[in-house]
Formats: sequence, structure tokens, C-alpha cells
Amino acid sequence: MHDEVDAVVVVMPLYVQVTIVQKYFRRMLAKCDADQLRLRARCQREREQLRLVINEVDGERRLQRDFQRRLNPRTKDDFELLYNAMEGQTIFV
Repeated sequence: MHDEVDAVVVVMPLYVQVTIVQKYFRRMLAKCDADQLRLRARCQREREQLRLVINEVDGERRLQRDFQRRLNPRTKDDFELLYNAMEGQTIFV
């Protein structure tokens, strides 16, 4: 013979049920907010890293372009740049 156990149904007052639902709903909202904040922070870090890389590349390009302007002057500004760079150097003959 099987021992049958009836399911116990617990009837809680309405305010307890509402409190439980509120608890889980607020937890879900807090998780969503935290996930959004983490995502924003990660995106901001990625943008900053990308900006640093771009600035580094631009700096290298600028130096390379300046160097080429000194080696192969073509415009009046290039010659002024070359003249100003050589002005500080003294040559002993």
C-alpha cells in the first residue's frame, strides 16, 4: 500500500504575496540596471582605448610628415620649417 501525501497548500495573506512579488521584481530591475551600467562602462573603456590608439597613430603620421617636409621641402612653409630647424645648429668649417 502506498502512503499518499496530500499537497499542503499554504494560504498567505495578500500583503505577503505582494511583498514577495515586489522583492523579485525589484531584484530583476536592479540586475537590469547593473547590466546596463557595466555595458556602458565597457563601451566607454573601449572608446578610450580606441581614442588612444588613434592619437598615437596620428602623432606618428604627423612626425613622419614633418620629417618628410624637412627632407623634401616643396612649399615656402616647408623651407621655413627647415630653416628654423637648422637655425639652432652650428656648423664649424
